[in-house]
Amino acid sequence: MSTKRELRRQQLLELGVELFADKPYDEVAIEDLARAAGVSKGLLYHYFGNKKAFYLACVGHVASGLVEELASIDTSDRAGSIEDGIRRFLKHLERHGKVYRSLMIGSSGGDLGIQALFDRTREALAAMILHELGVATDHALYRNTVRAWIASVEAAALDWLEHGTPDKTLLVRMQTAALADRLSLVHSLDPAAAADGAMTSVLATQQKVRNIP
Repeated sequence: MSTKRELRRQQLLELGVELFADKPYDEVAIEDLARAAGVSKGLLYHYFGNKKAFYLACVGHVASGLVEELASIDTSDRAGSIEDGIRRFLKHLERHGKVYRSLMIGSSGGDLGIQALFDRTREALAAMILHELGVATDHALYRNTVRAWIASVEAAALDWLEHGTPDKTLLVRMQTAALADRLSLVHSLDPAAAADGAMTSVLATQQKVRNIP
């Protein structure tokens, strides 16, 4: 794909994200999208095929942006990188909360396209965390624990976005401690499975969170 074509596609995706954030999917017509973009319906169909494909591309654009944002975290401080990751996730949610909520609702509602996007996003995030901890992604107990933790962070973050509470700093600390506690429990159940780096990170995170006044 040429640079010019890719740039135009990215512009259409950014516009689509804004439109789908303001209105439910069923209330956005392809004519509205074309009019807002200043292009013909034919051009939108040329790039994306149909409205559903365009919507999935917009949701995927938001999800991939989150993965790229978290992948850029400085991981030299393992304990700090967990907190930084949660803070960046909350910031991303503040920008794209409505679309990300659509991602979650569409997944739970049985939309196979969104469910696939949702699963890929969680899988990518879990793989990053497990890699940083020095744990193989095929270790079932660690993988299951991290995937469940990601789901709990998403639920807590959406609740925070809706109600404006608890305080963001407290939310970050709570979710950081929750991951450390869960991983510590896994290690106690299967101590031979944990890499040295994983437990060093877990213990450092627990100590850091509990020492913050």
